[in-house]
Amino acid sequence: MGADASKIFGELDKKSTGTIEFKFAIDVAANLPKKMAAHADEFLAKVKKGEGIETEALRKFFEGKKIDTRKVLAAAKKAKAPKEATLAFTSEEVKKSIEIDGMAKRPSGKPTPEEAEALKKQKTAKAAFFETVRSRLGLNKKSWSDKKIAKALLAFQKNANDEEKKRKGISLEPPSGTRDFFPEDYAVQSWLFEEMKKVGRAFGFQEYDAPVLEHAELYKRKAGEEITQQMYNFVDKEGAEVTLRPEMTPTLARMVLKKMDDSGEIRDLLPLKWFSIPQCWRFETTQRGRKREHYQWNMDIVGVEGVTAELELLAAVTTFFKNLGITAKDVGIKVNSRKVLGAIVSAAGVSKEMFAPVCVIIDKLDK
Repeated sequence: MGADASKIFGELDKKSTGTIEFKFAIDVAANLPKKMAAHADEFLAKVKKGEGIETEALRKFFEGKKIDTRKVLAAAKKAKAPKEATLAFTSEEVKKSIEIDGMAKRPSGKPTPEEAEALKKQKTAKAAFFETVRSRLGLNKKSWSDKKIAKALLAFQKNANDEEKKRKGISLEPPSGTRDFFPEDYAVQSWLFEEMKKVGRAFGFQEYDAPVLEHAELYKRKAGEEITQQMYNFVDKEGAEVTLRPEMTPTLARMVLKKMDDSGEIRDLLPLKWFSIPQCWRFETTQRGRKREHYQWNMDIVGVEGVTAELELLAAVTTFFKNLGITAKDVGIKVNSRKVLGAIVSAAGVSKEMFAPVCVIIDKLDK
């Protein structure tokens, strides 16, 4: 092994006991370069698992083989270093980390002054938090950077969650943000939906539906890439980017476009008057009255240029409320108008080409 053999065995057998722990030897071998690791694995295959390894036997095996002392010492150092997942954090530290993460969220574009200030405060709080953790665990910043501790904390939380699941077994509660409909609840929902359908049919609308799974690109085009943060989206086994629909309008547009011929004419009797009561999904923070799944009554008219379509929809929803015994004392109706918005932004100097991107920005503002 050369003149540096004493350095290697001094590192592997710090206490000079003449033996090396089997697990430690396995960890060292795992951190060696490929050729040296092959030699180490050959030697370890002859050792009974769990038994101590005699340093003299190890020395004889490696006699005459080309060994890089520096790399062996580095491998031993890595093997001795605590693993991220083995760091133990207190419940207060886990809670504090979650609190700091909630202080700010980095936007996809350039942050506003308020967002920049919140991110700055968050960065300062994180640095102080990680320094406190290093101090308690006796770690140095050179070996344990903020990023490395953050990774270890995530691993610790995952392990804790996995253990909690094993202890509790299968939860009887539905997934977060969803709900069960027992027969008595489902009866109420069915009655309410039937009232919606009655009004829709009375006003000459046809019911339609579509798959709850939709192309993610439809929503990105409408609201930008940021919308994916609010969607149950994933890549399926065929490599397609799909999502549980967060709303129905893009699906309606897709279906209407399917009815168009090459000249852009809709191959159907106009106007199209369709309604649906789809189940939609949004990965948002749950709160009272707002879950991650919801149903919404959609009524759409395609092929009418004037405001009579809007008047018909207002008449339909007013009729629905009256049928349920709900009056103007109970609810109010607010109307959004794309044309009014168009006139306002045009007066502000926004071109027609920039209207759609500006609408996306306005839609993100607090209502």
